[in-house]
This record gives sequence, structure tokens and C-alpha cells, in this order.
Amino acid sequence: MAKIPTVASAVGFVAGLMTLALSLLGRTGIQHWGVLGPILAALLLADSALTVVGPKALFYPMALISALLGADEWAGSGPGAAPGEYMLLAALGVTVVLAIYAARFEPAVSEESHPMNLPVFG
Repeated sequence: MAKIPTVASAVGFVAGLMTLALSLLGRTGIQHWGVLGPILAALLLADSALTVVGPKALFYPMALISALLGADEWAGSGPGAAPGEYMLLAALGVTVVLAIYAARFEPAVSEESHPMNLPVFG
């Protein structure tokens, strides 16, 4: 079973890749910030890749960047938005939720691997 931080990193990477691809193709509502949109998408890609091996605190910037990109996408896409924009909004929203959950995630320690459950010899 996949762990929550791993899933959050993967979803963040996919959302960053979708944002970067759609913004470079001009198929997204992220046009208000000009070149800042693709830069934030590249930062989301880098941050989600670093969360695999880095500290859990890297999930908070991932959530913030996703929220900023999602807010700009929501403001920029009108009623005639393409299906890809709705998928991007969904991916960014899921990324925000999973990143916050992964930053606060503490794995449970099973009874047999608990450090206080030492073997008794004698």
C-alpha cells in the first residue's frame, strides 16, 4: 500500500506537469501572471520531486503553490472552460489537500515493531 506522502508527491508532480504543459500551450486560464504561471508550475514540479527524499516541511510550499495556481486558474477560466482546465483544477485541489495531510502525517507504529517492545532474554 502506498504511503500518503508518496501519493501526495506523485499527485503534485502530475498537477505541476499538467499546469506547465497547459500554460505553455496556452490552453489554460493562467494568463494573469504572464511568465509567473509557468515558473510556479516548474516550482511545483521541483518541490513535489524534492518531497520524495526531503523533509516533510516541503509539503507546505507545495500546498501553497498549488493553491495559488488553482486560484488563478479558477479566476481565469470562465464558463466556457475546456475539460482540461477542470481536470487541472481538480488535480490542484487534490494536491492542496494531500500536501497538507502529508505534512501532518505521522505513521502509526505497529505493536511488534514498537521500540518499547524489547525482547526478553533469560
